[in-house]
This record gives sequence, structure tokens and C-alpha cells, in this order.
Amino acid sequence: MLFYPMVKEFLKKADFDTEYFYMVLTYGNRHGGAAELAMDYCESCGIHPSYINVLMMVDNWLPSFDMNEQKCIEKKVEEHLRVIKEEIDRRTERISPVTDADRAAHQQFLAGQAALPENAWQYMIQIKEGCIGCGICQKVCPSGSIRMENSKAVHIPGNCQSCLACVHHCPQKAIGLSIPEKNPDARYRNEHISLQEIMEANGQGA
Repeated sequence: MLFYPMVKEFLKKADFDTEYFYMVLTYGNRHGGAAELAMDYCESCGIHPSYINVLMMVDNWLPSFDMNEQKCIEKKVEEHLRVIKEEIDRRTERISPVTDADRAAHQQFLAGQAALPENAWQYMIQIKEGCIGCGICQKVCPSGSIRMENSKAVHIPGNCQSCLACVHHCPQKAIGLSIPEKNPDARYRNEHISLQEIMEANGQGA
């Protein structure tokens, strides 16, 4: 399971005034015991969750998955989301169960990360010649890791969350990766959230 650094920082700093704290964690392939890991991290921040569940969705991690294939897989997102909403509406107290296989998957993930050079993901984003300077990438980046210079996008390593929002939202597909992709021509956007909503939520590049 991967908690983006800025999400962890938010949980540390935020003050939640509620008797019923719930989390819904999304994943695309394996959740790696995400509910248990989230529970432990929340407790370390003084947060006591009443409900944590996991929801399988499209996995948009481009180095590992072809977006066209992911969009064709029936993951029953709406059906599972409906059940989760009903449980939350009833104030159900439940932490999604975790198996030894889930924990092993997480350890495998950590071992893979440990084998990579330090800050490897900070230099993964590449701006190509096809950039037209529309500024969308700057506005969808949650960490302010892209700026416009001479009407072209420039990626700034250091605080990049490797969320790939800039890559998926570029209308020219002019942002790619420095490592191989499963399908460089395929991108994904959640159809239930508009581009405008994402840009407004981030408040970048205004």
C-alpha cells in the first residue's frame, strides 16, 4: 500500500471533529493489507477510525498497467461503492480484514522499492516536444511540481508525488515517463470527476 507523502502529512496535521471517522482506500491490483496499514498510521496520528474499507478501481500506474486493458476489466465499482455507502450511512463499525497473503504482498512491494535508487520516482516525469503550453498539467498537479516557462511545461523534482495526474490529463500526450510504459498511447480519467473540478480543487497555476 502506498500513502502519498502529502496524504500522510495531512493526516498528521488535520483536526477531525467527529465520532465516526471512516476511510475508503482505492486500489487497482493488490491492496497489500491497506486497511490494517491505514489503521496503524491513523492511530499513530491520534485518529481512531470506526470504519475502513478497500475499493478496487482502475489501476492507473502506467509502468505496470495498460489503461485500455484496465478499463475493460469488470471490477464492479458501482456495486461495491453502493455497499460501502450503505454501511457508512448505518454507521457500521468495521475494518476490512487482512490476510497473511496481503501482508506478504506489501512486504514484496517494500522490497522492490528498497532496490530502487533513492528518489528514483522524482525523475520519472518527462515533458516532450509536443507540449503546447496549455498549463493543464500545472493545474492538476497537487504538489506544485510543474511550472510553465516560456510557454512550456517544466517538471520540478523534489516534492513530486508520482501520482501521474499530469501524464493522464495532458491533452497532447506530451508528458511521458523516463521508464517503459505498458501502453504509452493509453491514458485514464475518472468519468465521474471533471477536469475543471480537479483543477479547482488543487488551486495550482491560477
